[in-house]
Amino acid sequence: MFEIIAVLIFVIVIISIPLFKMYLKLKLKNGRKNIQNKAFPEKWERYLKDNIELYNHMPDKLKERLKKDVLVFINEKEFIGCVGLEITDEMKVVVAAQAMILLLGEVDPQYYPKLWRIELYPSAYKAMVNNGTVVEENIRLGESWLNGRMILSWDHSKQGKYKWKDGQSVVLHEFAHQLDQLDGDADGVPTLKESAAYSIWSDNMSREYRKMLEDIEKDHKTVLDRYGATNPAEFFAVATETFFEKSIQMQKKMPEIYDVLRSFYKLDPAKWLKK
Repeated sequence: MFEIIAVLIFVIVIISIPLFKMYLKLKLKNGRKNIQNKAFPEKWERYLKDNIELYNHMPDKLKERLKKDVLVFINEKEFIGCVGLEITDEMKVVVAAQAMILLLGEVDPQYYPKLWRIELYPSAYKAMVNNGTVVEENIRLGESWLNGRMILSWDHSKQGKYKWKDGQSVVLHEFAHQLDQLDGDADGVPTLKESAAYSIWSDNMSREYRKMLEDIEKDHKTVLDRYGATNPAEFFAVATETFFEKSIQMQKKMPEIYDVLRSFYKLDPAKWLKK
């Protein structure tokens, strides 16, 4: 009798776990829909227009989608000010919008499930780095961690009308790392939808990465910021910055990489800018 009861309890538990997970997923989805249905403050849209020039070139449908995603992101993530920085709505909107631009092509975005806290410094900050032999002081603009934290410099997170085409965005850069880290590794290969896409990704990214190393060695000009030559993970993050900030130039000079990223992000920013 005892064995029968134990088996029944085991069966109930086995059945209950996926049902409970399904319930939590449905609850989260419904909660997000409720958040998305809230009105987007007019002042917040001004923050988008003033700080993220790319927003002004997006199709109206994507603008509306982005505003809904910003509401969800801000509701789910914690923002912390460091060294006395007081967090404002503008800071939240500017960071959230750039983060969610990377997910605009997703039908059901996951809103960076492993990330729960963003720490903002007023400007570039000092970090202690162990290089294997000594601990050195290093000046940084941002960091993406596997433990659910991200650190950003607010001064470098703002874009504006005149900075956005320089191919450098610390927010896009660090959130690209977040996508790369979803599988637990920061290796420059994010999780792809289809297995066949991995060989295409590897062939194109590896070839362009090697070419970039050769161009730097010969002191040739590169489309991507030279920091992308640090390693494959940084190459992907810098390529992401360039894809959104210098999309027309990338499409012309690095068409294969542009196509790979267009397929990955399911977005075509160069098309927005050509209109």
